[in-house]
Amino acid sequence: MRVADRFNATHGHFPGFTDEQFASDEVLLRAKADEVMDELDLPREYFTDDHVKETLRWGAATIASVASWVGGVAASELAKVLTHQFAPMNNTVIFNGITGKAATYQM
Repeated sequence: MRVADRFNATHGHFPGFTDEQFASDEVLLRAKADEVMDELDLPREYFTDDHVKETLRWGAATIASVASWVGGVAASELAKVLTHQFAPMNNTVIFNGITGKAATYQM
């Protein structure tokens, strides 16, 4: 995500955003990934060519696993509201997609 954000800041669009830019973005993204890995003092092998291709395929779209989680929670909450059987969540929900944990907070 950091590499894609840095790419967007430099080039004005996310990598792989359009099919016409796909091939040229691959070269530019590889260079940007190497730059970020060097900056973070990480081996360049941490961001492989497979990562480059997946980032290009992503093209600034919604990450599928997070989108499906949000959709499931929204559907569950809507069912609660429509059936009046359970109390819907109140206030703020925070989801950590890395660990897969969620929490609700009432302010």
